[in-house]
Amino acid sequence: IKYLMIQRTKTECVRYGIDVLKQLGESVSEAPSKLSIMYQFLKVRMMLRTKEAEMLLYMSDMADKLAQVKIRILNVVSAVAFETNKELCSVLGMRIVQLTL
Repeated sequence: IKYLMIQRTKTECVRYGIDVLKQLGESVSEAPSKLSIMYQFLKVRMMLRTKEAEMLLYMSDMADKLAQVKIRILNVVSAVAFETNKELCSVLGMRIVQLTL
């Protein structure tokens, strides 16, 4: 993905990253609708509702290696999407939070 950031267009980079995420079980639309963005937001909000701020500060390290890989890819793709597709960037950021919790 980082190679594509240098050699290809940002759109190709995002498309490739989304394809990799799909292979890892993360289904993300390249062009999320407002409804999809709202759904992801509400999902994060519901997940956070049961957590105390103190607990979030002292969470243990993530043991799930697959989730760690997904988060790394989401981070790279969201950095590119920030410049090309703000809606997608929002959804990717919320997926990172969901995987973390």
